[in-house]
Amino acid sequence: MATLTIHRNTEYNNRWRDYQILCNGKKLGSIANAESKSFTLPAGIYTLEANIDWCGSQPLHIELQENESQEITVSGFRLGKWLMPATGIVVVLHFLINNLIGRFDYLIFLVFPGFLYLIYMLSFGRKKYLVLENGNTLETAGSWKDRLQ
Repeated sequence: MATLTIHRNTEYNNRWRDYQILCNGKKLGSIANAESKSFTLPAGIYTLEANIDWCGSQPLHIELQENESQEITVSGFRLGKWLMPATGIVVVLHFLINNLIGRFDYLIFLVFPGFLYLIYMLSFGRKKYLVLENGNTLETAGSWKDRLQ
């Protein structure tokens, strides 16, 4: 048997929702924010996907050898952790400038690119909302635990 360990990064935008992990189209389990889980699977070739509501990830194909251990990291889309704070800052700046200095209605238009990107990620890009990364792809550079030390 082989061991598959899945690590989920800490995120505030998806904090309260669990990711569903699918292996060959069947639910393997769910993983909460900042959680790691290990699953025991027989050796073979697998297709992994992660889902949250109607959004998900691109499929990740892995091969597990007998007595092998692989690590997978799952996280939200790349700009997700910056999109909400940046939008909030622009809205607060817009409010402050309008109330302290005077009318400046054009600042609020800085929110629209982020809003359009979020609409894209929730519609056409919904299969790119989550990202699965194999921790063993950079084997020549050492495992991700070695790089942290």
